[in-house]
Amino acid sequence: MLRKYENDVVYYIIGGDVSLRATKSDRFKKMVFTLTNGYEIPSTQTILSGIIKLYCILLPMLGLFFSKLDVAFSLTMDGWSNRNPEDFYVVTAHKVDIKTLAPKSILLTILDVECGTCVGRRVGTALFEHLKGMGTGVLTRLLNVVSDNGSYTIAAVRRLFQLINASVGFEHMYNFNHVRRGDHSIQLVVIKLLSFTKKSMESLHDALVKIRHKKVMRQQYRLEVAAAGFSSKKPTHMDTPTRWNSTHHMSVDAFEKRVVIDSSMEQFAIYISRTPLCDDQWQMINDVITFLRTPRQVMQNLAVDLRSTPNSLPLSIAHLVKHYETNELQLLAINPRITVTKMGKKIEEYEKLIVLYPAIVAAYLNPQIAKPSDPVELKKLIDLIRSTLQRRYWAKLQFRNTTVESEVSTNSLFQAPFQPETRMEILPAHYKMVIDYLWTPATSTPSKRVNSVAGREFTSSRQSLSSSVFIMTMCLRSWMDSKIPKVPANRAIGLDIVIKIAIKSSDKDNTTDEIEDVVNQLEIEQDYWYEEVFDDRVVQILNSQFEALVFESNMN
Repeated sequence: MLRKYENDVVYYIIGGDVSLRATKSDRFKKMVFTLTNGYEIPSTQTILSGIIKLYCILLPMLGLFFSKLDVAFSLTMDGWSNRNPEDFYVVTAHKVDIKTLAPKSILLTILDVECGTCVGRRVGTALFEHLKGMGTGVLTRLLNVVSDNGSYTIAAVRRLFQLINASVGFEHMYNFNHVRRGDHSIQLVVIKLLSFTKKSMESLHDALVKIRHKKVMRQQYRLEVAAAGFSSKKPTHMDTPTRWNSTHHMSVDAFEKRVVIDSSMEQFAIYISRTPLCDDQWQMINDVITFLRTPRQVMQNLAVDLRSTPNSLPLSIAHLVKHYETNELQLLAINPRITVTKMGKKIEEYEKLIVLYPAIVAAYLNPQIAKPSDPVELKKLIDLIRSTLQRRYWAKLQFRNTTVESEVSTNSLFQAPFQPETRMEILPAHYKMVIDYLWTPATSTPSKRVNSVAGREFTSSRQSLSSSVFIMTMCLRSWMDSKIPKVPANRAIGLDIVIKIAIKSSDKDNTTDEIEDVVNQLEIEQDYWYEEVFDDRVVQILNSQFEALVFESNMN
């Protein structure tokens, strides 16, 4: 009898309806004791043990499922590195169901890695060890890793595939497996451009930091901003020059309020230790702001999941080249060393990378990029990739397959994504991966799904849970999204009433009437509770239903 309540409590904690703090409340324990004929709620330690036990049961089963997959899968890695002294790296797995052609995703793990030097290598090593623990077959089926352009994630992916190559004994193409966002070249160009205003930016940044952090300066700043009639009275947000999008926003707001900022820097020179920016410095910042509006808009367009496709990448690059050509004089005014020739060369080099087979296929396989819903547009995209594959592998296929003698029969090979019976042995390894994934529909950004799973728990429970239990709780919450183990309705209702009464009455001294009402209601159900047998078959139940559970989480 005790076992079933323990499991129910653990289940509801994982479901997020009761916090671990509630188990430390004497009022809550007394209420549970009253409502359940003497049953005492398990201690926090017992609940933590239950979470760990469930996680230890499901983790090997998850590995078993991945090891039996007959298709490739991809990973998305997203970092939570700015909220805590330690870094969380969320890893989501994606595959396509061959029968239904529906995308499936699940939270694979959350890596908890200490910040500091070489954090990227440590993340890559930790992810490799996690995948390796699932079996060698899992490593060979990993198609790509989608991440942002942070230096630590780039290092993590590079380290991951170095270890995979050494483990499985064959080479993964790093450029193919690591899918980088199409705005990378734009970031490089903009960061380079901002470097010419480094001195001015540093002075502005230091001033904004002091204004925001010192109360007297902040109050004076708000008074002057209000007197000037600006809608936003908060001091301009400051950011580091490497985060160019935020820096651009900072510069726009600062230039608008330059009079107030100059005044603050003059009044509080003893605190800021920086002289106010001169007119030439403000003018350079304004020139950069004006020039960056177009690249910023291009990057925003590329970042919109529902609109970005590989087709938009070369169009965006062409738009940027045109922008540089028409603003050559403005570029030279910012700094004589910036020339349209160098900018154009950099863009052209990146444009060549875009049309390479690995890059264009990897971009298409990127689960963060939406596939066209219009059949006409989708056909254009498929034809584009198919023609790229044909150009790359035409000679190789002719050489390897002696039975293929005509252009028609060779072309038929490139219908393979829609013909599973195609002779796979005659196709190159990477083309096999394309066959696995060419029909994969896009999903919403995986990190958003993971963040919704974690939700408030990230900030509230991070302080009350150890890192390992936090990770287990978040993973279990995703894995058990389909209500496994199933809790009988009457017990679920009963425990839910207990929890709601506890929360509702936490600030009240007298809850006798409410408790009596609930007890009367629960007594009707009590006999049914005790007739149920909650035996030790939890593992078997989980095992039998786990395959249906995997990849279903958060895909509605």
